[in-house]
Amino acid sequence: MAERATTFTIPPADRPHEPDPHGGHLTKPPGQDEVAAVHYSLPSGTYVVQVPKDQIYRVPPPDNAKIAEEHKNRHPTSNKRFGYCRCFLCIFVMVIIVLAVVGIIVGISDLTAEPENPEFRVDRLTFRNSTGSHGYEYDVRMEANNPNDKTGVLYKEGGLASLSFKGSTKSQIARGKYPSLQQGKKDTDTVSTVLKGSSSHLPEEMKNSFKVGEKKKVHVSFVLNISVPVSMKFGFFREENSDMAVVCNFTVDTLARGTHVLSQHCQITLHRH
Repeated sequence: MAERATTFTIPPADRPHEPDPHGGHLTKPPGQDEVAAVHYSLPSGTYVVQVPKDQIYRVPPPDNAKIAEEHKNRHPTSNKRFGYCRCFLCIFVMVIIVLAVVGIIVGISDLTAEPENPEFRVDRLTFRNSTGSHGYEYDVRMEANNPNDKTGVLYKEGGLASLSFKGSTKSQIARGKYPSLQQGKKDTDTVSTVLKGSSSHLPEEMKNSFKVGEKKKVHVSFVLNISVPVSMKFGFFREENSDMAVVCNFTVDTLARGTHVLSQHCQITLHRH
């Protein structure tokens, strides 16, 4: 490729140089080792300077500056928008991961947790004659407590309850139905059930206890038996059906008015299906 040369006009140097009398062309100055390339005839007193190719610069067109300025102004906005999108995506992914981990932990805890049995307590026993029949009614009021903070309890229909006298001889004196009930987590409810029994073959201790006017109260002991199907739900993943058996031994001070429960002990057993 031919070398590219640029010509400059330089004033004559301090030391004069003699022009060529035959053609007017510039002769080599004394003492120089290289020959300057001359592309056309030059007047006397001028020089041609050859500039290396790698030192030649081209001035870009004015439109390039405008395009570069527009690109410069647009670039930070694009980067900022991309940064916001990337930050939002990172936060979204982290939230999904945290929710997934929490869900797995909750699911494992629900599947492996063993709930506590519900708790029962006899609150009051009311003894009265049954209207229109030759029998007695025993109104038993209890408190049912669900101690679990992650488990609800559903007492289904079909529950049965019976009351037995506990003295010199043990005999069943009344029976009835146990009501259905739905309990939430950490919930306590009052449950009442009316048990009906016959007036025949009533133990003497009970007859003496409900006589009004006696100065000395006669303590009477009973056994309350409850059998009821229940369903216990653990969160969203697990549900168990069981048959619950409740046995409460308790003693009252009298069967007359103002009966108070002196002592009691209730035992609960779950028979899972």
